[in-house]
Order: sequence, then C-alpha cells, then structure tokens
Amino acid sequence: MQQKSHRQILKLFLVVFTVCSVGFHFSFAQKPSSFKSFKNAKSIDEKTRKALELWEYYLRNDLDSLQILASELVKTNNRNSFSLAVSKRIFGCYQVRKGKIKEGIKLLKESKNYFLSIGDIQLLCEELNELGIAYFLQGDLETAAFYYKSSLATGAQSPKETDAILAEVNLAKVYIAEKDFKQAMAILNHYLFTAKELKKWEAVANAYSVLADVYLNQGNFERAKIYCKKQLFYAKKGNALNLKINALNNQALIFYFEGNPNEALSLFKQILSIRKKQNIPSKIYDAYFNLASFYVEENPSLASKFMESCRIVAKKSAYLKLELEALQFKRDELKELNLSKDIESVEKEIKSLNQTNEKEREELTQLLNQEFTPIEENNSWTVFTVIVGFLMLIILVVRYRFIR
Repeated sequence: MQQKSHRQILKLFLVVFTVCSVGFHFSFAQKPSSFKSFKNAKSIDEKTRKALELWEYYLRNDLDSLQILASELVKTNNRNSFSLAVSKRIFGCYQVRKGKIKEGIKLLKESKNYFLSIGDIQLLCEELNELGIAYFLQGDLETAAFYYKSSLATGAQSPKETDAILAEVNLAKVYIAEKDFKQAMAILNHYLFTAKELKKWEAVANAYSVLADVYLNQGNFERAKIYCKKQLFYAKKGNALNLKINALNNQALIFYFEGNPNEALSLFKQILSIRKKQNIPSKIYDAYFNLASFYVEENPSLASKFMESCRIVAKKSAYLKLELEALQFKRDELKELNLSKDIESVEKEIKSLNQTNEKEREELTQLLNQEFTPIEENNSWTVFTVIVGFLMLIILVVRYRFIR
C-alpha cells in the first residue's frame, strides 16, 4: 500500500469524530428504569420521570425506542402539561437524530418554553444542550454555540453537579469546526478534569476522543494516537453502544497509524454494517466518509461513490454542515471541478439560517434574563427584609423591657 501524505491521513480520520457530539449529552446517565416499570407507573408524574430516565438510555443505545416511549407517554389518559412537554422533548430528539431537524427543533423549543416557564433548571439545561446539537447538525455553528453556552450558564445554577459541564464537549466541537483549537483545548481539559473527579468514565472516554480530534486537526498524529488509546481504555468501563462504536473507530485509527490498513478497513466495514442497522443518518454518514477517505488514493472511483453516498444522506436529512463537508471533500480530494455552484448554494443556505436565527438568540437571551435574574434579586430582597424585621423585633423587645 502506498504511503499517504500527512494531509491525506488527516482527512482520513477527522470524520471519526465529526458528529460524535450528538452523544455526549448522555455520558452522565445512570441505569434507567425498565420500560415495564414505566408502563406500570401509577401516577403521571412517576411515569414522566421514568420516561426521562429511559430517554437518556435510549438515546445512547436504542434510538428507535424513543418514538415508542414518546407515543406511550402522550396517549396516557391522565397526561398533563409536564408529561406533554417531556413527550415533545423525547420525540424532538428522535426527529433530530433521524434527520428531520426542523420538526425536531420545533418540538424541542416547545418543551424548552415549558421548562423555562416552570423554572426547572435541570430540564432546561438539558433542553438547551439538545437544541445546540440540532443547530450544529443543521450547520448553524453560531446558534449551536449560543445554545451550548446558555446550557452551561443555566447548568451552573442546577443542583445536579454534572449540569455545569453538560455542554462543554459539544461547545468544544464548535470551536474545533471553527479552528479555534486553543478554546477547544481549554474547555476539554476542564471537562476531562471534572469527569475524572466525578468518576464518569464514559464522559472521560468521549473527552479523549475529541482531544484526539484536536491533535488530528493540527497534524500531530502521534499525540492523537495516544488519546485514542486512552479513549479505548476508558470505553471499556462503560456499556453505551455508541461509546463502543467510537472505540472501534479509534481502534481503526490506531491500526492505520501502526501500518495495519487491512485491519483498519475491516473495522470500517463492520462499523458501516452496524450504523445501517441503527438507521441514524449522521452515523451512516460517518461510516461512508471513513470508507471514502480510506480509498481516496488507492481507488478514487470507489472513494467518489462512498462520498456521493455521504452527500445524499446529508442532503436528505438537511444536515447542511455535513453536506457542505462532503461537497468540499469531493472538490478538494477528488478534483470534482463542477461542484463550486453546489458548495456556494449550501454556504448561502447556512448563511441565511444564521441570519434568521440571530433574532431567536436575542429573544432567548431576554427570556433567560427575565426568568433567572429576578429570582436572584428576589432572594436578596427577602434576606434584606428578614434582617430588617429581626432588628425591629430586637428594638421592640428592648423598649418593652425598659418601659416596664
């Protein structure tokens, strides 16, 4: 096999981490209730809480069950506003990951508005992170970063300690896409330190994957290989399916760097088979991209076919960022000179989305300020009132004693 240039190696494996951020939300999930216990729950509040536990688990391991879960919850006879909002969250996440991003965003915003109205900081923190994931896949990095930052700011007020770092890895992925590696590294190191302190090993494994991504982008392949091996070590401590598949990707990378391309190729084919069974568009895209990158020098014709599969998956699912990436790959690596107009069209669409969403970001900022700032001010006023009342009581007692 002819030795690839560093640039080709870089292209080959950057996709290993392209959309892995869609799974990072669930690095802190605990063992959920069973679906049977969810169905048998007597009160609607208990049923809804169990649905939230299953939501985390299914997002990591069984995406198609999300649709069933949401349907079961929404058709419950004694459903209320809270259970309806949770069912919208569950189905919204399902829609986003199945490529129906606009429909998913609509549902996620509706549930976000409800959680904001009742002041549930934990659920709001998670919802903001999910919206960030949706916009990241849609290609609007600015709005994605806005929602991730809003999630972090909200999570800092949450009683759940992991909420304060929930969106950090996802925000780091935005900085990597923008080539701001210094910011990405700072966030990832903080996330990694905290995850180790909390003994959240799946989160640690995911953090090492993204750190490897940073070094791949910078052309430091030896350092990337070290972090891939660290990811493999911590991945063994977790049971999430996507974590195991990410580990296969990392193992393929290690095989390639160590001069075993056949073993790497075998894993890439295995991953494609798994991804097709999962039927998650962004993950299928990843698997095709790996194979396209692998064949780009040895068999350009085959590479072109795999890359066209990438483009079709991205376009069908409205993943504008991924579609642009696929078009640019074909232009740069396969010398398809007739793609300039296609790339320009996708870039214009992304720019238009950014402009449309600017108003949305401003409106949400105002809503968050209205919701949380007054709480802090009211708490300060309450403390002040109690102190003044207590002092007046002392004065009255003293006066009473002296008058007697």
